[in-house]
Amino acid sequence: EHDILAFLKKAGTSVSKRELIDAFRIRGEARIPFKRLLQNLESQGAIVKEDGKNYRAADGLPSVCVIEVT
Repeated sequence: EHDILAFLKKAGTSVSKRELIDAFRIRGEARIPFKRLLQNLESQGAIVKEDGKNYRAADGLPSVCVIEVT
């Protein structure tokens, strides 16, 4: 997860799923878990999906988060 976030922050622009798969040399059966990892990062608000297939690092807080007020 940290490597993906670092890659997206370093890229500075949105990156396609194919570019991510190529950059991390994901092959064959490993693609499905990698895509699930991207979906998890997106649901956590760590990355943002643009145009249906491009990803970028989130700029701030996710749209929904749990906070504790004391």
